[in-house]
Amino acid sequence: MIGGIKRAQAKAGSEAEFEAIFRTHAAAVRAHEPGTLSYDLFRDGAPGRYVVLDRYQDGRRWPPTAARLTEPPCFRACVRCWSAWR
Repeated sequence: MIGGIKRAQAKAGSEAEFEAIFRTHAAAVRAHEPGTLSYDLFRDGAPGRYVVLDRYQDGRRWPPTAARLTEPPCFRACVRCWSAWR
């Protein structure tokens, strides 16, 4: 198994939009990235602060194909809601 932890900071006032768009993006990742075990969003306590936990069966398909993850409109919408991605 392989995975990662990412942090995201949604723009103030856009948290609900960010969460809704992320759900759509996460569904696309699960549907189009073979071997995806989880791709989940968690609140990190502070307003607008989130953690993304992703896990994959193995490293053979890592990193995910950038074109499949960055081209869907749901990903571009997520990016518009992020003020920082760490």
